[in-house]
Amino acid sequence: MQFYSVQLKDRVEVPEDQITIVTMGNGRKSARAEVTKDGKVLKLIQFLSETTAAELLSKGAKNAEEANS
Repeated sequence: MQFYSVQLKDRVEVPEDQITIVTMGNGRKSARAEVTKDGKVLKLIQFLSETTAAELLSKGAKNAEEANS
């Protein structure tokens, strides 16, 4: 999945197994990832639709609610 990094001003490709799906306070889903690229630690976030979130979960992304319980 591609994220946009504001620090690098470029797109960053992140494997699905490094992505965590989080439900925000307003009920929307977002994908979060933390990767190291060019010696910088990047914290990335992307807002998702319900269908995209379900697809990512089926491909191996972690669900934050399940990890916390």
